[in-house]
Amino acid sequence: MFFGSALNFSSLFATHPPLEDRIARISPSLLQGDTWVSRRPEAADDSETAGLISKIQPSVAPRSRGIDEIMASVGAPQARDLEAACTLIQSLNPELRDELHRVEHAREILCALLLEPGGGSVKQHVLIREALGESGLAQTLRFLELMGEDGRQHRLSILQLALPAFRAFEPIPQRAFLVLARELVFADQKFDLFEYVALTIIESQTDSRNRRAARLKPTKRDVSLVLSALAYSGSSNVTEAKKAFEAGLLAFNEKSKAGLEFCPPDVCKFEHLSPSVWRLAHAFPDTKKGLIEASARVIMADGKMAREENELLHAVCAVLEAPLPVMAVG
Repeated sequence: MFFGSALNFSSLFATHPPLEDRIARISPSLLQGDTWVSRRPEAADDSETAGLISKIQPSVAPRSRGIDEIMASVGAPQARDLEAACTLIQSLNPELRDELHRVEHAREILCALLLEPGGGSVKQHVLIREALGESGLAQTLRFLELMGEDGRQHRLSILQLALPAFRAFEPIPQRAFLVLARELVFADQKFDLFEYVALTIIESQTDSRNRRAARLKPTKRDVSLVLSALAYSGSSNVTEAKKAFEAGLLAFNEKSKAGLEFCPPDVCKFEHLSPSVWRLAHAFPDTKKGLIEASARVIMADGKMAREENELLHAVCAVLEAPLPVMAVG
């Protein structure tokens, strides 16, 4: 798959120098002490936390659903979504389940999700210790242990459950954490699919999304690239991926799909995908709706949804501000 290649940190975000220049000047000290817990969620935010369980990946995948059912569920989760989400939540370690809603521990939980297999690298430990202190590193490793192997299988779901607490922070601490998250991801100079998904979803929850002002309007090239990337996430076979891409075109009328072309694998890399996804965040609602339906058709072209497809689709929809309910995997 196109996601397997290593990617240099600077090359990925080189297309957005204004944002990087501003974020890079944020002091790591903003992650310390009282600055981080500057604002706790009000009681009303508890409903947001409860509602989020309708959008997470289930521990046991439900049966595959049709395109119409997927589209009807976007932004309007069904009873089966709630049931599957609750099953996942109950399967988590009770201590971890309780900690997911604590604002003061959101940073350590998110850091745990970004650690390399085996407990994280020495460089990652140093980065966390410098930003969060020795106690922050200890908490991060504790959450990693609580997640266990089962937790690693549901990293996307745990990430989404931790987002309400993360959203409780002010913009500057949010952006400061985004800097730390990027440093953790690129500590090994590699960039895999989940890391891209995690960074994209975290950024979609910060005011940084507003800083990615689209000087250029989204183009059909952007749509082509996103659909091609989704096609490759389900199959490394170019012929099969192209068939999935063509299935996605059924979501558009003749005028809309004119100019949409399948992209080769070497173009479908994160450094190209990221700018396209963020430009599409500024598309008209009808364009976003068409893109989501086309994405669903690409993924379900073979009648099933792979975990990689599920994760990438969540990242795309997070940027498009179209929350996804539980999606069948497998």
